Amino acid sequence: MLENNEKPPLPISIENSQPIQIESQDSKSIIRSTRATIGMLIVAIIAVAISFVSSYFSYRNTKELLADTRFYNESNLRLLYNQYNETLEFNKNAVKPHLEFNYNFDTTKESASISLSNNGIGPAYINSFEVYIDSVEVKDKYYWSAIFESLDFISLLNQYAVTGRTFSDNSVIPIGEKQVIFEIRKIPNVKVGQNIASIINNRLVRLKFKITYSSLFYGENYQAVFDLER
Repeated sequence: MLENNEKPPLPISIENSQPIQIESQDSKSIIRSTRATIGMLIVAIIAVAISFVSSYFSYRNTKELLADTRFYNESNLRLLYNQYNETLEFNKNAVKPHLEFNYNFDTTKESASISLSNNGIGPAYINSFEVYIDSVEVKDKYYWSAIFESLDFISLLNQYAVTGRTFSDNSVIPIGEKQVIFEIRKIPNVKVGQNIASIINNRLVRLKFKITYSSLFYGENYQAVFDLER
């Protein structure tokens, strides 16, 4: 029974009700586009990360490679430098000259001589030839005239044959060659006032030679000295 003229409620059936559709076609496109954008962004982030990691390891490998290469190059340079020095030293010794003064006297023959020999294995290039009398250098390039006069060999010329060889700069003495620099020899059948020993003791001991020479192929200088007082 209805009281106060109330109307009965309408019957509601939900058996065949359809769900409410709230998505339109435009909203689906936006969602798909957003998802695609997010996916692309994730892929880009991953690619950047991979690129960074790859670059980092590539940088490390490059540094290590450069370090190894630098060490290898420095080692090679040191090796080449040592080999060059060894080869240069070998070549120098292979053509190194060696000049020696030789002094001979014979009391029986009343003779004496000073010679210069190259006993090395390369030719000797003469840079300078210096002459000293009583430790004073003879500046005259015709030094034998000064020697004969200062040591009074002139007074002996009627008893002894005296010869001297002049060396000029830039002369070359070949391997194994011996050159007589000075020689004094008694003239046969001539009576002498002074024997050769006296001449040596009074004259030749005052004489000194110093020669500076070098290899014909390398510029290193050497010296040889003749000095009877040493």
